[in-house]
Amino acid sequence: MTPSIRQLEAFVLVYKLGSISKAAERMYITQSAVSVLLRQLEVTLDTRLFDRTTRSLQPTAAAHEAMVSAERVLQEMARLSRTMKALADKSLGRVTFASTVALAGSVIPSIVREFLETFPQVDVVVHDASHELLASMLLDDEVDFSLGGPPEVEEAGLQYEVLATYVVSAIELSKGVKDTSPLPWSEILSTKTIGIQKGTGIRDLIDRVLLEHNLAFNPSFEVQFLSTALAMTAEGLGTSILPGYFLPARLHAGLNARPLIEPEIRRELVVVTRRDRTLSAAAEAFIKLARAHFTQDPSQQDLA
Repeated sequence: MTPSIRQLEAFVLVYKLGSISKAAERMYITQSAVSVLLRQLEVTLDTRLFDRTTRSLQPTAAAHEAMVSAERVLQEMARLSRTMKALADKSLGRVTFASTVALAGSVIPSIVREFLETFPQVDVVVHDASHELLASMLLDDEVDFSLGGPPEVEEAGLQYEVLATYVVSAIELSKGVKDTSPLPWSEILSTKTIGIQKGTGIRDLIDRVLLEHNLAFNPSFEVQFLSTALAMTAEGLGTSILPGYFLPARLHAGLNARPLIEPEIRRELVVVTRRDRTLSAAAEAFIKLARAHFTQDPSQQDLA
């Protein structure tokens, strides 16, 4: 049988104060309750801890030996309590997550900055990875969660939450005036455009939906990275065809996104977690902030 924390607290206070009544005052319990705790501890340890008379209470040799261990246990429990409290209020902790390269190079930095302004003591580790690796990194316990587009096939051990839905947009030079009015696909397909290479999730989605409407997307330039497409658009080489959330205004003030319609192609952004894992308070706080960030994003305010 193992001593309880309450029994050890009573023992240490009585030992230090030399009085059951004073210990009872410190513990906000009755003297008889302290006496019961001491007797229970003596039974558990199978040894007498105090020699009692009507006028005095003297620690035994066993009590002197037990005192060192009892204080160490209580100190460790206090340290554990402080650590758990710090983790709960996010004044301590670590958040590790994976994100697609496109997100990591666009909107993730601003979310990390805002999170660290609120919780500066939390360590944040960002893994930018290809979309295909996000699920395996979660299942291998390399990260707490991941952010990116929806997978083609959902893994049984993972759960998916849609953070936002965006319309695929024509991202063009603003020419001094922001124009966010919808633009039909028929008006953009014959112009110079920049698209992501075939075989990627967003490109496959675009090609599939347009094919269903007897349209074909044949971009003037095909690139691998979203950042390359946006840089080329900034140089006037063509209009990038991307979801609107890849255009953080702070990084690309000279560009604007116009939702493409007829047909309207929607792209989901999801957070993925493991079903058999409980997220830390810090990780929950980060996801909450990301959820708010995308919900408040102007580019999706008119989306149902």
